[in-house]
Amino acid sequence: MRISTNFDAVMITPVMFEEASDDKYVDLYNHSEMPIIFFDSPKRHYPFTRGGIPYETAHWESLNNGSHTTIYLYNIDAFREDAWYFYLKDEKELDLLYKEIFQKVEML
Repeated sequence: MRISTNFDAVMITPVMFEEASDDKYVDLYNHSEMPIIFFDSPKRHYPFTRGGIPYETAHWESLNNGSHTTIYLYNIDAFREDAWYFYLKDEKELDLLYKEIFQKVEML
């Protein structure tokens, strides 16, 4: 499976977390040339980019760093993963959160 390069990023939202954390997608996330946004995931990117960790059963306390959303991009050439965390203090600032996320994607 490949992600179309017609997009700047892929955003995965909570309604799809359980399915998106299926092991069959791990290689896809770790070989994507575009950022993957895990929107509103307190468990960050770990249940998606590691095999054998379904979102529902991932140990929440150890994964929670207080962030709202994570942008994940694996750098194949450097053999390292990069992750950027975004925080939401107040639901009224959701538009600012989107702006920050989209600005980061534009930079990548």
